[in-house]
Amino acid sequence: MQTKSILLLTVGLAAGLLEPGITFIKKPVNRRIAVVTPVLAAAANLFPSPALAKGSSIPSHLASYGLPPPPPLPKGFSQILKPYGRTPNRVTKLVQFAAPKSWVLIIPNQDANGEEGSIQAGNYGAGDTATFFNDDTNKEKFTSSSLDNPKTYAEVIQRAVGRRGENQLQSFKLLGSPSIFDGFEEGKTGMRRYGVVEFKYELLTGAGFIVNRRGFASVTVDPSGVGVECLWAATIEKDWKKKSPDYQAMANSFRVYVEGVGRAKDDFEF
Repeated sequence: MQTKSILLLTVGLAAGLLEPGITFIKKPVNRRIAVVTPVLAAAANLFPSPALAKGSSIPSHLASYGLPPPPPLPKGFSQILKPYGRTPNRVTKLVQFAAPKSWVLIIPNQDANGEEGSIQAGNYGAGDTATFFNDDTNKEKFTSSSLDNPKTYAEVIQRAVGRRGENQLQSFKLLGSPSIFDGFEEGKTGMRRYGVVEFKYELLTGAGFIVNRRGFASVTVDPSGVGVECLWAATIEKDWKKKSPDYQAMANSFRVYVEGVGRAKDDFEF
């Protein structure tokens, strides 16, 4: 099992599929999403609960924040609900999306300097990933109406995909027009909008080879003015015809909440 885990990690890093700066352990899959956690946390809790909030189901935990239940699950999927920003260097956000049951889940690492990395699920040996991206560096630039402009998606998704160490993306292209719908945000800032769009790109890896990849992404502008968030899910392009419905379902399932979720940093098991 240890050899297999190391091989999985090596393949993922070589292909540019994993977030940099995270140390983790793989749990054997048992018809649930396995969790990959930092080694230091693993010493206290080697095999934490994969996707559920402490002491409750995901729908009931969302309800405790005054939030709606998650969208319906596609067959063979599990719900993921995790906090992002559990240390002072980040704004706390509650991230929700669905992913295949057999995928491995990675959560951000924490140390004395704060939190780093992101929330990501994947079947890394096959090149399948879904990653949460938080961008608060250009928060004054974007408003909810920015989702009506395709350039917003191109800018945000390229920044999300292109932040992987030595790997570089090229030949990025949006495929079709974004599909925009209203979500929900607790508080007085109003309805949050999400835009889902298909995209493709070439990944030039640090090892010097090119991987053609394709996916769907959901982009949203935080109504409280603390940034832009995105869930992007991608796979190797040769598998796209078979896998594209799953990737669209993952993008459509994405929700993120900011207002009134501060207690989430202490309200989950890891």
